Amino acid sequence: MNCDLEISICGEMIDRADFAERLLAIPARGNCTIYFDSPGGDAFTGLALANLIRLRGLNATGIVIGQCSSAALWPFAACQQRFMTGDSVCYFHDIQSVCDRPMTRRDAENFASQVGRLESQMNLKLVRLFGSGSAKLSEWIAASRYVTAQEMSAAGLVQLLEADSSSLPFGFLADETHED
Repeated sequence: MNCDLEISICGEMIDRADFAERLLAIPARGNCTIYFDSPGGDAFTGLALANLIRLRGLNATGIVIGQCSSAALWPFAACQQRFMTGDSVCYFHDIQSVCDRPMTRRDAENFASQVGRLESQMNLKLVRLFGSGSAKLSEWIAASRYVTAQEMSAAGLVQLLEADSSSLPFGFLADETHED
């Protein structure tokens, strides 16, 4: 596994410019590792980051070190290789939209219709990005469910890592020798 740059997507994903800048620092078609510990945030931020990873042809390795939930699932799913530590989790649910401006009834009806269409499209995109386990993903989304690393691995969506084992992708624990 070749890693040119390591970045993190931690905390709530609200400011897409900050996360996008981190991804843009990676050369197109470059290698990177993205560490995830995020409860999610704005769905469009997650979608934009996933699109940026794919459009720039990044060879991204995603590693969930805590949680990867909600909007953070899209950039994680866009990674070519996906890993989770044994104690990490993902939270799947339908998108949730809030409009923070006053609306007429017609605007509200249009907004609700748009959210329904968008929800369906984004769920399908998430399934396509993960590339397998679509039945399980759809089930987890419909149930609004936390999913363990072991369940994600059993569905073929990720590989498991134990932070204290030689299964680490960079082998830095397996290769270390200590001479005193």
